[in-house]
This record gives sequence, C-alpha cells and structure tokens, in this order.
Amino acid sequence: MEFDQSQQSFSDFRKRVKEDPGSVIAIVGAGLSKPAGLPLWIELKDQLISDLMKQADELPTPEEIIGRKSELGRLKSSKDNWYVFSGIQRLYYKHAFQMRIKELLTRKKEMPVPKAYIKLWQLGIKGMISFNLDTNPLDAFEEATKRRINFAAGREEIKYSQYLSSLEQFVFYPHGYLMDPKTWAFTQGDRQEILALQNYKKFFEALFLAKTVILLGFNPEDFSFEYLLQGSLAPFGENAPTHYILCPDPTPEQCAWLDTWHFLPIKYTPSNNQHLEVEYFLDLLLSFTSRDPYAPSVYEGMTITHEKAYP
Repeated sequence: MEFDQSQQSFSDFRKRVKEDPGSVIAIVGAGLSKPAGLPLWIELKDQLISDLMKQADELPTPEEIIGRKSELGRLKSSKDNWYVFSGIQRLYYKHAFQMRIKELLTRKKEMPVPKAYIKLWQLGIKGMISFNLDTNPLDAFEEATKRRINFAAGREEIKYSQYLSSLEQFVFYPHGYLMDPKTWAFTQGDRQEILALQNYKKFFEALFLAKTVILLGFNPEDFSFEYLLQGSLAPFGENAPTHYILCPDPTPEQCAWLDTWHFLPIKYTPSNNQHLEVEYFLDLLLSFTSRDPYAPSVYEGMTITHEKAYP
C-alpha cells in the first residue's frame, strides 16, 4: 500500500478537516460504492447495453436485429455518457428501465455499507454530495450516528437551497436518489433541466466559494466530474478557491488539468481494485490529533502507521 504522507496537499487538507470539519463537504463518485458490489458508471452502461443486445435478438426481422445491434455498438463505443444513457433509456421500456436500475444499484443485504462512507461521517463533515443514486451515504450516516439525515435531489431545489447555511448535516444527490425515479437524471435533457435551475447553480457556486471540498471515488476523466467543474467553478476563473481530490496515480497531464480548476490532488497508488488506500487515508485523518492542548500556530500532530491501522 503506497500513500505518501509527506504530500503538502495531504497535510493541508488534514489540517483543515481537523480544525473545522463542519466546513468540509465530501463529493463522492461511483468508486466509493464499488466495495459494496455496485457498478461504476462505465460498468452500469455496459450491463444495460448487454441487456439490450440480448433483447435485440428477439426483434421480428433480421434487418431490425442488425439495426438495433449497430445502434447499441455506437452507444457502447461513445465516451459521451449523457448521449449513451439518453440512447439506452430510449430503447428501454420506462418501467423496465427503472426496475433494472434499482436492481443494479441496490446493495445486497449481505453486503455491508462501505467503510469509507462511515469514516467520512465520523470525521464530522458538514455534508456529502453523491453523484451516485445508491443509499450508501444515508445508510452510513445512520450507522455512524444512529440518526436520520436530510437529503434532496438536484430537481428538489426548495429542499436543498438552505443546506449550506443551516446547522444540519445533509446528503445532496445531483443525479437523483434510487428510491424515487422521478428524481433521476440520466439523459441530456435531464442534465439541461437541472443545470437551468437557479438554486442549483447558486448551491454549487456557494459550495466552492465558502466550503472546503474533497472529492473521492472519482476518476478525473469521469463525465460527472468534468461537468461539475465546468458548471460550478468557471464563474470564479483564476480567483477560484483551492479544493482537494483523492486521486489514484494521476498523470502529469491530469495534474495540470486539475490545477487549472484549483484542485490539489492527494495522490496514492492503488494496491488492488478495492482501493484500500481510501480507507487508510480516512484513518489517517481520524487518528490525527494535536500534541498540544492549546491550538498551535503551526499545526502539528501524529499519524498512525500502516501496520497499526492494518495489522
């Protein structure tokens, strides 16, 4: 397990979250739910297309079968996931699409809530923004605190308009939450509808201006990540505040691109596809305490070793 604790970005974020966890918002991607057996966006796309390929064989004529499979092949090769999911949803019966999404994104009873979600809440952070539809952020909060938490979807702008200024913790689902298909955002039309909401724009502008943001479970090339930055940070230009992303082995090109958006990468090298370094990173944050009972002018502390955290 490779995680460089001497990174300045790690030290800076550790200091911020320890001094004022209530000012920290975690934005989580599909990678954080992977340990629960849930698919990444690309895996979800591939599974839905595979389903439709099998259904295509049942079309009445060879011409229709060939045409449908050709269309699905174009969707599978496209890197524009908004276009892809627009096409997938169009080819599914509405009810069948909703049932299949719920099936694929529901955590099985035997699978525990991923520890990373629980540890984020144990840090005392203000809120979590999930670009997934699953219930892991809600379930983790209840497991960590024995309480329920307020939550809202991107379309429910009245519900989340006061989240950042209130004293309550929250979960915000820009793309909707699994329990209510009316909140989902899969298509290009859904995206445009949500981005046009004034409270949605104001929420993210206020978020990046007034809070400290840490992104986890994202690939820098993820479509959700890119449109989030373009829609929320573009108005600030070079005056955008600094935020953080926990990132597996970013390339120099990715680091330069992140820098243009004022995101500092906290780098790690994944030892396997479970990305246990994410939990290790959170354990380091949870265990970091000041040696001095009075707040020092230069923040000092102690860290745990990998051997202690993962015997």
